[in-house]
Amino acid sequence: MTPPHDLEITRRVRAVLANHWVDLGKISIRTVSGAVYLRGVLDQIQQPNNNLDSSHVSVMVDELKSVDGVERLSLHLDNWREAAGQWEPTNAS
Repeated sequence: MTPPHDLEITRRVRAVLANHWVDLGKISIRTVSGAVYLRGVLDQIQQPNNNLDSSHVSVMVDELKSVDGVERLSLHLDNWREAAGQWEPTNAS
């Protein structure tokens, strides 16, 4: 079986983010040879009882890494950072 093309990988990444109610208008997704680059603000569309926290971000990142065809995931988020293996919010949003 051939690996998925970058456009298909991007579609799958967008689907994962959408399943977590991420506001796709605030984040840029680019895939090059299986390397996925996410840049911007990781924020959710307003949903009742749906708060973005450290464990939720960790689950999303794990799901993104497991998307078929993703060789590498690079996150440059304005409002979240990884420190000592844990995701924590920053002051920017």
